[in-house]
Amino acid sequence: HRSPGVDFDKEIHTSDRVHHKVRIIPERGSWIELLVSRKDTLTVRIDQSGKFPVTTLLRALFEKYDSNEEIIRTFYDTSIVKLTSRNAVSKIKGKVVVSDVVDPETGEIKLEGGGEITERLATELKEELGLKEIEVIDEVRDWLILNTLKEDGTRSHEEALLKIYLRLRPGNPAQIEKAKDLFKDKFENESKYRLGRVGRFRINRKFELDLPLTQQTLTEQDFIAAIRYLIALRDPNSGAELDDIDHLGNRRIRTVDELAAEEFRKGFLKLKRTVKERMSLLEEQNLTPRSIINSKTISSAIDYFFGRGELSQVVDQTNPLSQLTHERRLSALGPGGLNRKRASFEVRDVHISHYGRICPIE
Repeated sequence: HRSPGVDFDKEIHTSDRVHHKVRIIPERGSWIELLVSRKDTLTVRIDQSGKFPVTTLLRALFEKYDSNEEIIRTFYDTSIVKLTSRNAVSKIKGKVVVSDVVDPETGEIKLEGGGEITERLATELKEELGLKEIEVIDEVRDWLILNTLKEDGTRSHEEALLKIYLRLRPGNPAQIEKAKDLFKDKFENESKYRLGRVGRFRINRKFELDLPLTQQTLTEQDFIAAIRYLIALRDPNSGAELDDIDHLGNRRIRTVDELAAEEFRKGFLKLKRTVKERMSLLEEQNLTPRSIINSKTISSAIDYFFGRGELSQVVDQTNPLSQLTHERRLSALGPGGLNRKRASFEVRDVHISHYGRICPIE
């Protein structure tokens, strides 16, 4: 199956425009997919939900990115220009402001953060508004994040949480506490979301990070690095490279023990639910291990895995050699893998990384 970690890819649309995308794949939990839209904004999709601006998810995941200014400072180099100097107008003309430009007398917003300063506004800022200094972006090489901020309707951490909560749980009333609990459960709870040691190793290697392998959840550094790398892919001189998803370096063999452990986990979770249910129903004096624990839950999970699982087969015992080849055979099908209807030609084809490693006939 696809190895946990990050995979960078591209799509070519009808107008021959290349749109880059990245998938953050965990060992267990929700897939996060960032993709460049036709409007040249960066959108995100959690599992199979609808798309929304990536800055909304950034605000919701990390409270630090509550404001537009903080997001702009993270992805662009900024500097403060003093408006008292003679050539101040020529310095700020055509530059992009970091925060809103407000008239100190009327409170009117003259220019929103992320907007471009015209010559007329530059003169007005210096002569009429009496501003002493202004923070601007040094150079805008890629407008992707600025375009995304214009599309993003949220302005705070709470707003972003509620917007995504309504996307993931349509029909539920918008409650901030419920939204926070959902996010903690979905992205911070290691029993629901974990990158795995392989996923953490691949993310560290790709972005040259130094996070410990025990850090199993997604961190702020991972998310920011993924967005920066995606922006770098759009620049042909950056040296950033796409990943080949069919390369064996980006794939991983799930052994029988791992698949069996997953079934055990499901069995134990089911057992936990039934135990809780029975404990709430039975009276205290009737509570005994035998009355609340049913071992059938675990044994049926094991029986199902070895007897009727997708990859369960009767071993070929025609001769010792056929038995050996059957036991060594790999399959792209099964839980977490492909199904026959979705398998494209590229997946079925022999890849250059297969030579000397996998037999194309087997």
